[in-house]
Amino acid sequence: MSDQRGPTCRQAGVAPIALIFLAAAGIIGYLLISNTVSFNNGLLSQLFPKPPSQAAPPSESVPDEILLKFKERVRDEVKDNIRKAHGIDKLEEISQIGVEVGKVPQKAKDKIIEALNKNPNIEYAEANHVVQAQLNSDDYYFPNQWALAKIETAQGWGISTGNVQSIIAVLDTGIDLDHEDLASKVFNPATAHDDVHGHGTVVSGVAGAATNNSIGVAGICWLCPVLSIRVLTDSGSGSDSAVASGMVAAADQGARVINLSLGGYSYSQTMQNAASYAWGRGVVVVAGSGNDGLTSPFYPAANENVVAVGATSSDDTKLSISNYGSWLDVVAPGLSILTTKRGGSYGFASGTSLASPHVAGLAGLIFSANPSLTNVQVVDIITSTSDDLGPLGRDDEYGWGRINVAKALQKATNTIAEPTPTPTPTPSPTPMPTSAPDTTAPAVSVISPQDGSSVSGSVNIQAQASDNVAVQSVSIFVDGGVVNSCTDTSCSYIWDTTSISNGSHTIQAKALDVSSNLGESAILSVTVFNTTNPSPSSTLIPTPSPTPMPEQAMLTGYVRDAQTNNPIAGAQVKATIPGLKGFLSKAATTISDSNGFYVLSLNENTYNIEANASGYSKETQTVTVSQNATVSLNFSLSISSGGGLTPGKGKNK
Repeated sequence: MSDQRGPTCRQAGVAPIALIFLAAAGIIGYLLISNTVSFNNGLLSQLFPKPPSQAAPPSESVPDEILLKFKERVRDEVKDNIRKAHGIDKLEEISQIGVEVGKVPQKAKDKIIEALNKNPNIEYAEANHVVQAQLNSDDYYFPNQWALAKIETAQGWGISTGNVQSIIAVLDTGIDLDHEDLASKVFNPATAHDDVHGHGTVVSGVAGAATNNSIGVAGICWLCPVLSIRVLTDSGSGSDSAVASGMVAAADQGARVINLSLGGYSYSQTMQNAASYAWGRGVVVVAGSGNDGLTSPFYPAANENVVAVGATSSDDTKLSISNYGSWLDVVAPGLSILTTKRGGSYGFASGTSLASPHVAGLAGLIFSANPSLTNVQVVDIITSTSDDLGPLGRDDEYGWGRINVAKALQKATNTIAEPTPTPTPTPSPTPMPTSAPDTTAPAVSVISPQDGSSVSGSVNIQAQASDNVAVQSVSIFVDGGVVNSCTDTSCSYIWDTTSISNGSHTIQAKALDVSSNLGESAILSVTVFNTTNPSPSSTLIPTPSPTPMPEQAMLTGYVRDAQTNNPIAGAQVKATIPGLKGFLSKAATTISDSNGFYVLSLNENTYNIEANASGYSKETQTVTVSQNATVSLNFSLSISSGGGLTPGKGKNK
């Protein structure tokens, strides 16, 4: 983030105040801030970590899902047309931020996203990125919680130990609902998920374990309830949409603070929208900076309205694995942090996943000490009272410094809440006159292969669309599923028929115009026959191989009125071979559609192409086509009192 103080922090904490005991020395450390899960990092890898890599790990996304946001005031009918045109199945909606989760075929996902982002009715479309948890073990035993002393938590508790209105939401893998140090702190025991993975239990203990109860460990905020929202699966992975939904739910359920010890290296507008939604409702959003030792922005920590938190050790040096950069806000203890563990036990854990809940707990204490403060003031208090580390002032490795609980709470009690500004009403703009809406759907057709044909091997599916204004996109569907989306008047797809069963299959094209009117072609049926294909039946009866047909060319174009340039519907377009007579000369005939558009399938040759319509003089042009080519040929017919087609006859006079 920028040099201005604002959301992006890291926290730490530890120092015994109540009777703290540790039942076992076998310890598991958790890092929930990485794009990939690693269950193979043993004790030696934590004690002697490998040098951090310099490149961010490759981004992953849910294979068959996208995130889609329509612009405001787009009609439901238009939304339905866009979904149908691109074969999108709506799975769910985060209504508070207007984002839909859509299911699409995996192979066509990137093309669909590209086409959607060029549609004027779409604010954005993006992949649904994966966020995951990373585990790092740590057996370095500390008899007490060093971090609490380092950040002067005990002194701060003399000012505030929290209150039940300052709810801290932990978006993670769940929480151990039966843990002796957490059970009494869970805000939503009826809806919270029991933690199978364990990471959420580790994080929750740092922010809000029960304190001064003569057992276990001390949490940063004694009295702050923990709202546990499960956004990661039992394996520790999740998605942008799950995290965004969790942030929205936490804000709607009254959380004052949200902790996100998770993330990845792919920016998501949906995640940003969710963070801004929570921020707009007065919530402080805190996230760990990631555990790869990189300067690459790690999200959601690097998002606007999020406090990015890095990790430090007991000597106030940056943890080698802690990500850093211009987007970092603060740091907090993150090495060998004693906390709660799944199964009712306790142990040590390391990483920015542990630093982040220290800051979340501090935010809860500040809200408790002065409930009238805004989230802007809370973040300013956290950053301005941090102990400066590294170069003087803000720097990329430590942000504004390592948090200090005592200083922050002292400043919180002396800070006057900002008055709520009275909005100034603005006059409504004078509406501009609008033209009649375009309701004409585009015309679209599959021009190759032909309906009823037999195909094999690789088949070039071609579709063409036209519109009275302009075509926005064309999509090709095979057996009801979209295989390609194109932002042009034409679209093609190489269909590998050897990967599907022999038999009947369907092909269709759908088109959207710039007004999001939906046009659909007829559904074509073709027969796939490959000798090596799997057959729908258990026994394939051998049949003679069909004689291969020569690859055809496509001749397409428009027939228009020469004077008005309006399309001429029902014009006859006929191809004949020069030099031949009678039926030998006839190659193909078609009729133009309502937009004047026609398509002819021709073998490689030279042809005379004649366009003829009732009330118009016919026009003839000569064209040469080669196999597999698509040639455009347009006609402008002049009105004639004599020639042309006789209405109702379909033949020349």
